Amino acid sequence: MVLVWTFAATLGFGLLFQCRGWALLGSAVGGTLGWAAYLGLAALGAGDGIAYGGAAAGVTLWSEAVARWSHRPAVAFLLPGLIPLVPGKAIFTAMDLAVRRQLAEAAVAGYETLVIAAAIVVGVAAVSVVLRKRRAPGLPETPKTPPPER
Repeated sequence: MVLVWTFAATLGFGLLFQCRGWALLGSAVGGTLGWAAYLGLAALGAGDGIAYGGAAAGVTLWSEAVARWSHRPAVAFLLPGLIPLVPGKAIFTAMDLAVRRQLAEAAVAGYETLVIAAAIVVGVAAVSVVLRKRRAPGLPETPKTPPPER
């Protein structure tokens, strides 16, 4: 049931990011796969950094694959797909503790939030760099947006 709600939430953020058609469906599936990967890695005993980083890498792989298939930019699938991984509760907890002047606990919660955010960045960057350096034969290049006219 959690994955159904994850799909719905990612679908909503896809609409917010103005994804349409297959891009909307692709981003929702990517977000759901990412959250499922996180849950699976966490169930296997991986720490938060590994679980979030692995899930972000999975979402990035999905986004790049769907982008090449649909001839759209990968970011159209990546941004909504990463929304379920954003550590919103951890950020809220850190800020709540800071406002209540429980600074030691706020620092710990803030550090945990930074670890999760860094793991997401590393997961996305690692896959993106590897895919940019090594293209599989037969796959088209990711379409490039022309520079804006002045």
